[in-house]
Amino acid sequence: DASLFLSDVTLQHCNAPQSSESGRGGAIFVGARSTLSVKDSTIADCSSGQNGGGIYSDKYSHLEMFGVVFQTLSTGSCPCVSNDWVDSYGADCKVYAQNPLWCGFGESNRNCCACGGGRRSTQFCEPIGAGGACFADGHVSITMHSVEFRNCTAVLMAGGAYLEHNVVANISDSAFLDCVSTDGGAMMLNGDV
Repeated sequence: DASLFLSDVTLQHCNAPQSSESGRGGAIFVGARSTLSVKDSTIADCSSGQNGGGIYSDKYSHLEMFGVVFQTLSTGSCPCVSNDWVDSYGADCKVYAQNPLWCGFGESNRNCCACGGGRRSTQFCEPIGAGGACFADGHVSITMHSVEFRNCTAVLMAGGAYLEHNVVANISDSAFLDCVSTDGGAMMLNGDV
């Protein structure tokens, strides 16, 4: 069990790149049975390779946010097995590699994920990444008041907040602006939320 209170703090240009099971919580990873309270703070220009571009909250944790701004956060990647060049779809690859939201959808761009600096793989790529700003997984309690999600992106699900498995959330006087994802541009609820 751990507890952290942040007030008038800026977390900027933070990154949790993906390697194996990691890549969660671009700015903050809240471990199981831990508490994070954030007040009058900004989380900006952060990213993660897997889930929670700004904050990842693990099982049985508790989040409280008041007057927080999540801005220009992103999560997700398209891990590929190899970086071999493929002759087919060559013209499309540069286009799709610049927009990971298109990665992995449709026959013409399946092998066109932005791995290895835009190289394509001979293997199909599986895009991952949920909760561009915030990802909460399993028995998490969340309170958000006067929170702004602006320009947050997830490759797969929930550009703003992804809430999964028995999450109890109370969100008030908040805004989701210009958030993008393939499913749930602002938010996504999954399981027993």
